[in-house]
Amino acid sequence: MKNLMILGGCLGFVGGSLIGWMNQDEVFILLTKACLATCIGGWLLRWWGQLWLNSLKVAVQEELQQRDAEPIQETTKPSESEDT
Repeated sequence: MKNLMILGGCLGFVGGSLIGWMNQDEVFILLTKACLATCIGGWLLRWWGQLWLNSLKVAVQEELQQRDAEPIQETTKPSESEDT
């Protein structure tokens, strides 16, 4: 989870810096926007990561329940044919 938050922060900082640079903002305003974008990006990627992990856990639990619900088919030897 830490890695996703760091990645989101980095992406937010780069994105905020690029947008500020393209708007030709002053350096102080550019860094302020980049810092805010860092916080927002980190929180958003953390939130998305938690949603993804929760849905993954649910999918695994459903798969396990489905496997448990299936009847176990025993492999039996075919009966030898009797001559009649």
